[in-house]
Amino acid sequence: AKPHLDKLSRHTGEAVHLVIQDGVDIVYIYKAEAGAGLGGMRMSSHVGLRIPMYCTGVGKAILATQSYGEAERVWRKSSIRALTAHTITDFDAFIEQLKRVRMAGYAIDDEENELGIRCVALAIPGPGGKADSAFSISGLAPYMTPERIRRIAALALETRADILRDLGVQGV
Repeated sequence: AKPHLDKLSRHTGEAVHLVIQDGVDIVYIYKAEAGAGLGGMRMSSHVGLRIPMYCTGVGKAILATQSYGEAERVWRKSSIRALTAHTITDFDAFIEQLKRVRMAGYAIDDEENELGIRCVALAIPGPGGKADSAFSISGLAPYMTPERIRRIAALALETRADILRDLGVQGV
C-alpha cells in the first residue's frame, strides 16, 4: 500500500495514515506526510499511536465491513467518552454512521477524535469483504470542506482499488 498512499498524500497535500485493528483500537502502522498541508500545520499522529475505533474515521470504516455483532462488541468493550463536542457517544447514532459508511464507501471523522481535524477514511477489505485495516486522509477542518471531501474521497476510492489490485483481491 505504501507507494499508493505516498502518491495520495502528494496529490492531496495532506497526511495519509494506514492503520490496523487491534482489539477495540486502531494502531497507526504507516504515515505519509507530503508537507505541512493546506493549513501549514503538521499532524501530531505517529506510527505506533493507538486510538479507540469508535471515534475515528478509520475505525468506523473497518467496522462498517464487519457484522453488527462485531460493531456492538467493540462498542461495549470500549470506554466510550466524548473526546470532543463532536464525538459520537450514543450507540444508535454510531450504528447509523456505520450504515452511512456502507452506502458511501468511506467514513468521515468530523472532528470526533481531535478538534480542528477532519478525515476521510476507507477500509481495505480482504477477499471476503471484511477489513482489519484502513487508511485515511486527514486535514485541518476549515480546508476539508464538503466539496473537497468529495474530491478526496474519489481519489481515495481509486487508491483503494489500486491497493486491492496489487494485493490480488478481486470483487470486493
